[in-house]
Amino acid sequence: MCGLPSRTVPARITTPARTIADCFRFERLVGPEVAMEALNDGLRQRLVTVAELSRVEEVLPTRRLRAALDVRSI
Repeated sequence: MCGLPSRTVPARITTPARTIADCFRFERLVGPEVAMEALNDGLRQRLVTVAELSRVEEVLPTRRLRAALDVRSI
C-alpha cells in the first residue's frame, strides 16, 4: 500500500437493477452516457429485466429511467 491509512467504508450491497436506477438518479454526478451504458449493459448481459427495472423505478421514481424503459417497451 502506498502509505495510505486503511479505512473501512460501509457500503450496501444492492441489486443490478437498483444500481442502474441509481445511475439515472445521480445522472448529474456520473453523466448521462454512463447511465445509458449501465442500462444497455445490464440488459445485454441479462443481469436485469425491464420488469425488474420497472419495479425499482416505482419505488425510486426517475423520469429519465422511465422514459428509457418506455422506449424499450415499444
